Amino acid sequence: MRSRSVAAVVSALALALPASAMASGGNGQAQVGIQLAETAQTAQSQAEAEQHAANANAPVNTAGGSVTGGANNANQTAGNGATSGPASNTAATTQTNTQMQNGGSSSCVVGCGGNGQAQLSGQAACTTQAAESSAEAEQNAVNANVPVNIAGGSITGGANNANQTAGNGATSGPATNSAATTQNNTQTQV
Repeated sequence: MRSRSVAAVVSALALALPASAMASGGNGQAQVGIQLAETAQTAQSQAEAEQHAANANAPVNTAGGSVTGGANNANQTAGNGATSGPASNTAATTQTNTQMQNGGSSSCVVGCGGNGQAQLSGQAACTTQAAESSAEAEQNAVNANVPVNIAGGSITGGANNANQTAGNGATSGPATNSAATTQNNTQTQV
């Protein structure tokens, strides 16, 4: 008896409802979101200093008699420096992907397949950095004091000095990289 009552109710509903309200596949939806971010950076700093310094004092005295001379001095101060400034990179990559689907309503009441929904989201971020800083200083300093005295008699001379001060330096600034990559992906289906 009970099965006849259920069959009667289903038959009454089937006759009362339009055909579109039964066996409907529902609303179909699809979303695709793709993001690609690529950052490539190169920073170079280079300094080079080269110096060739020569200093000479070569007094020559030739006499048949006596030779009397004063002081013979060779003084040299050579400074050389190479400085390379900072090489730096800064990169920020931000990706945001927000997807929302609302399946909507369906007038289907009986035998409905439901609303079909699909979401696809892809993100890729590539950050490549290279920072280089170099400094080179080269110095060749030559200093000479070569007094030559040739005499048939006595030789009286002053001081013979060769003084040299050579400074050389190479400084390379900092090479730095800074990279921040942020990716956000929000998907909502209703």
